[in-house]
Amino acid sequence: MDANGYPDESEAPVLEPGTRLGKYEVLRLLGAGGMGAVYEANHAEIGKRVAVKVLSPAIAAIPGARARFLREAQLTSKVRHPNIVDVTDMGSDGGNTYIVMEFLRGEDLSQRLGRFGALPAHDIADIMLPVCSAVAEAHIAGVTHRDLKPQNIFLAAGPHTEQPKVLDFGISKGADSPSGSGTLTGTGAMIGTPYYIAPEQILDSKSAGPASDQYALGVILYECLTGSRPFHGDNLFMIFQAIVNGMPTPPHQLRPDVPPALEQVVMRAMNVDPRSRFSSVDDLGRALLPFASPRVRTIWEGAFGAGDGAPPPPVTARTPVTMVMPTPGPAVTPRPSGATPAADAGGRPRSAGGLRPRPKRTCTSADTITISSSSAESPTGRISQALATMPTRSTCSMEFAIPRKSGSLSKVTS
Repeated sequence: MDANGYPDESEAPVLEPGTRLGKYEVLRLLGAGGMGAVYEANHAEIGKRVAVKVLSPAIAAIPGARARFLREAQLTSKVRHPNIVDVTDMGSDGGNTYIVMEFLRGEDLSQRLGRFGALPAHDIADIMLPVCSAVAEAHIAGVTHRDLKPQNIFLAAGPHTEQPKVLDFGISKGADSPSGSGTLTGTGAMIGTPYYIAPEQILDSKSAGPASDQYALGVILYECLTGSRPFHGDNLFMIFQAIVNGMPTPPHQLRPDVPPALEQVVMRAMNVDPRSRFSSVDDLGRALLPFASPRVRTIWEGAFGAGDGAPPPPVTARTPVTMVMPTPGPAVTPRPSGATPAADAGGRPRSAGGLRPRPKRTCTSADTITISSSSAESPTGRISQALATMPTRSTCSMEFAIPRKSGSLSKVTS
């Protein structure tokens, strides 16, 4: 398995040059990942060069996976935009399920960052303006990408300039999708690549929407601006905790020449509260427009009209995060003394502290640690220390009980 929980690419057999997939003849392997492999191929009848994405046999063995894989072609074709890769065909042959896309020459944004590190502000805006336009068009069509990352932004070489293209709608969600469709994972499973997942997706995997796509774009902008991802951790648990706390190092501390206004744009797109981000990806693009090169600004200023125009919301102190190591034994969280219960929108009782009483395993004082994110010490560092002092319990699971601004209780369990 790879880092994202997919079968490792080394597990998938590679198709030999000359292999026929319907009307297409495989020429060479372009790249492989957990979902499958992409090949350069030739249309046998008209001689047109294409890219063919073949579903991994390990993924294809999952019931219903073939149909959901083909939904990528359907969803991508639903959104017609010059900065979204064009899907032209799909089919199955000899047990191989595939989709056919336009063949692109160039490199993806991840490769560009690997070669150059942090990019100039105008280069970042020149790349991300077309991407914002493409993603905004997908949202208008009712499609959420859910896996935006540098690897899925391809910088296609053209005769005069490069053209960014958004790739891989393989785990996208359409507005008309039934619950659980459009994904190759089980119900409630995490969707996306860990570093680019929005906090609300970590707390509720079904909450992915346009705002979570915008968050991923904000993380990509941060990475382009600083040459580093905003959140790090020794494992998935620590990465998710850092994302939920939402306190990245300000870009100017890593790169002093960052324009303050551009930093505000990036930090707003990455705000832990979806309501405090830009009202749409279109508005994010409008905010990036002043930083583009004169040529690109001229091209896109007609596409990004007037937006919400609101200044970035002030940064507020985060609420403390409580980490609980539960042990077996049923118990109920008691209501504070003298508290008067209220009711939430569903008519369920809520305690005076805003947290609905819920069944909970009992914990000893050694099992509960409150991590105050307002302290000078890093929250992830405090969590790491807490984990080191906890007794080893083979039957224990870890749970973060996180009070949100609305007063409801969200949780992350590992």
